[in-house]
Amino acid sequence: MESIQAYTTQFYNPDNEDDGPQTYISTPDFLEAVIARARMFGKKIGVKYGEGFNTKKSIGLKNIDSFIRVET
Repeated sequence: MESIQAYTTQFYNPDNEDDGPQTYISTPDFLEAVIARARMFGKKIGVKYGEGFNTKKSIGLKNIDSFIRVET
């Protein structure tokens, strides 16, 4: 979030609301969407925030049992 907010001329900045054209990334909704997406990915792995990624190849598995957690 700090990286995004460092680009005050590109992303939403309440101090610069009247400067330049408004785009999708310069709206307050964009930052809320970034946070919501990070929370969604985080929830999937049991943490507050997460980051997703895409791959063109499928992840290879020799055995589905490697995903099963056995607690003793």
